[in-house]
Amino acid sequence: MAATSVLPATRKKLRDQLKARAALARVQITTGKPQAPDSEYIAILGAPAHRQEHAAMGTTLHPRREDFELALVVSVVQAGHPDSDAVVDRAFVLAGELENQLRDDQTIGGNVEYAEVSELPFEDLGPNDEGFREARIHARVRCRAYL
Repeated sequence: MAATSVLPATRKKLRDQLKARAALARVQITTGKPQAPDSEYIAILGAPAHRQEHAAMGTTLHPRREDFELALVVSVVQAGHPDSDAVVDRAFVLAGELENQLRDDQTIGGNVEYAEVSELPFEDLGPNDEGFREARIHARVRCRAYL
């Protein structure tokens, strides 16, 4: 029986690949929001854009193409900075690791035909009453798979 979607397996595989990157060793990486967020995390959330359609000229009886975008949040929280440059720079370093992982394995462990970062909008938050600043990047990873 054909799979309904590669989406759940793709999320898990991307999480595991990011956890294996040496540069992210001290970064909390989760599927879904972290229960107790650390000062740095990457959360692989849902797929706000998802579409399946019949693929022409496929090799299976009823081939389908699946296009989706994974929504991720990259967050860095730090205190003691007079401005937000340090937290924004660090958040983009973490987002760069996501990009590097997809360059290293554009198929996310063979789950998709290709995956690429399509958006990196960010928020510059704080400082709050305790002096903490947060940079939060709302990354999107565009994926295509065949079922």
